Amino acid sequence: FEMGDKSARRGPNQNFILLLIIASWFFLFFFFQIVPRTVFEDRTPVKTAIDAKPVEYGHPADETRRAEVREAFLWCWNGYKERAWGHDEFKPVSGTPNPSWMEMGLTIIDGIDTAFIMGLTKEYEEGQNWLFSKLNFNKNGDISLFETAIRVLGGLLSMHSLTGNERYLKLAGELGDRFLPAFDTPSGFPHSSINLATGKGSSPPWTGGSIILSEAGTLQLEFAYLSYHLRNNKYVEKTDHVYRKLDELEKPKGGLYPVYINLFNGQFSRTHITLGALGDSFYEYLLKYWILGSKTEPKWRAMYDQAAASITEHLVKKSNPNNLVYLAEMQGEAYVNKMDHLVCFAGAMFALGAQGTSRDLHFKLGQDIAHTCFQMYNRTVTGIAPELIWFEGTNDFTIHEGAKHYLLRPEAVESFFVMWRLTHDQVWRDYGWAAFKAIQKYCKVAHGYSGIKDVNHLPVQHDDMQQSFFLAETLKYLYLLFSEDSLIPLDEYVFNTEAHPLKILPSARFQ
Repeated sequence: FEMGDKSARRGPNQNFILLLIIASWFFLFFFFQIVPRTVFEDRTPVKTAIDAKPVEYGHPADETRRAEVREAFLWCWNGYKERAWGHDEFKPVSGTPNPSWMEMGLTIIDGIDTAFIMGLTKEYEEGQNWLFSKLNFNKNGDISLFETAIRVLGGLLSMHSLTGNERYLKLAGELGDRFLPAFDTPSGFPHSSINLATGKGSSPPWTGGSIILSEAGTLQLEFAYLSYHLRNNKYVEKTDHVYRKLDELEKPKGGLYPVYINLFNGQFSRTHITLGALGDSFYEYLLKYWILGSKTEPKWRAMYDQAAASITEHLVKKSNPNNLVYLAEMQGEAYVNKMDHLVCFAGAMFALGAQGTSRDLHFKLGQDIAHTCFQMYNRTVTGIAPELIWFEGTNDFTIHEGAKHYLLRPEAVESFFVMWRLTHDQVWRDYGWAAFKAIQKYCKVAHGYSGIKDVNHLPVQHDDMQQSFFLAETLKYLYLLFSEDSLIPLDEYVFNTEAHPLKILPSARFQ
C-alpha cells in the first residue's frame, strides 16, 4: 500500500486500533520466544519457476526441508558441471567423468526439469543451452531403447510439458523417429537395443532372444505423448500394439505377466514373475497410460485392474513376526520371498490406482508397502535401504551378501511423496525426511552424492558413482514431498518412470 500523506490522516478510532495492533504484536512476539519449537537452519526460499496455485487443503510447503533438498541438487549439479559437463554421468569422489554410456549429456537431460521445478533458473538455462547446441543423436553403437526412452525422450517431453518450448518437441521427434526401426521384428515387440545411427535393432545374448517385459511395456507414455503433440500416430501405434498383444496372451494366475517374451512369436518364454527388476515399470505404465489419456480408454484400465487383482491375490505376503506387507516373486509355482527396492514404486501405484469396489483394499495395500519400504531404511546401520531384502527367519527380513548396496534409488521416496499428496498424513513427510538426512550424512561426498557399498557397515565405502536418476527422481520427489500440492499437481501431470512429469492429455484418442 502507499504511505505518504495518508499515514497522517488518522482520527481517534484509528489511533486506538493502531495501539491494539502494536500490543498484539508484542504479545505474539514474546509468546513465541517462550514456547519451545524446532529450530531449523535459516534458508531463503527460491521462487519456483512454475506459478503455483493457492495452497490447497491448508498444507503449505515445508520451506526449510525443501530448501535443503534444493541445496543437495545444487551440490550434485555444480560438481558435475565443474568436472564432467556434457558427459553422461559422474564420479563424485574422484571428481572425474564416468566412461560414456549414451554420450548424450545424460545428467543434464535427466536433471534439467528438476532444476526448472526447483526454480533454479541459472542451472535450467545452462542445461537448456547445452541441449540446444550440443545434443546429438547420431550415435553409432548399441544403446538400450528402454533407458534412452525413459531418460532422454522422457526428459525432452517433460521440458516441453513444463515450458511449452517447441524445440524440445522437435528434438523428441527426431529421437522418436530413430527408435522406430527397433520395432521391426516378427512379433512387433521391440528389440532391447537400438543403434541410433544405423537403425539396427538387437538384443543382448543374456536374454536368449527375448524382450524384457519392463522394456517393451514402459514406452507407452512417451510414444503416446509424442504422437499427440506431433499429430502423428506412427509412434503410439507401435507401443499400443505391444499392449494389445500382451492383453491377448494367456497369463498365469489370471493377470500376472512373466518377464521374458519371445521376440519372434510374442509368447511368454519363461515363468519368472516379479514387480522388481525386469517387470516393475510395466505394471506402473498400465495405470499411468490410462491416466495420461484423461482416464478415457477403458482397455488400459481393465488390464491394470486385472493385474492388480492378481497381484493382490497371489503375490501379497506378510513377514514374521511383525506382518510387514511385501510383494513376493514367483518362479513357476514356487514363491521367492524377496523384494527389491525397485518394488517400492508399488506403494504409489496401488494408491493412485485405488478406485471402485477395491478402492479401500488397494489403498491400504499401497500404504502397507510404503511402510515396509520405510523399514528397509529404518532397520539398517546407516538408515539407508539396501538393493533388496529377503523375508525369512524371525526378524521380518534379512539382507544377503551382494545386495547390501544403495545406488541412490528413488522408489521409496516416490511412494512417500504420492502418499503425502493423497493423505496429507505427516508421517510420509517424516519418512522422506529421515531417508534424506541419512543420504545427506552418508552419501554426500567431495563433488556430489555417491552410492554406498554396504548400508550396514561403518564407515561407509562409496561406489564413486552419481547416478543421473538421483537428480531426475530421488531429489525431485523429495522436493515435491515438501512442496505445496499445486506444484506439479497429480490431477494435471503424470510422472514417467524416470520421474519426468508429462501434462495429462485431453483424450486417449491421438488423431
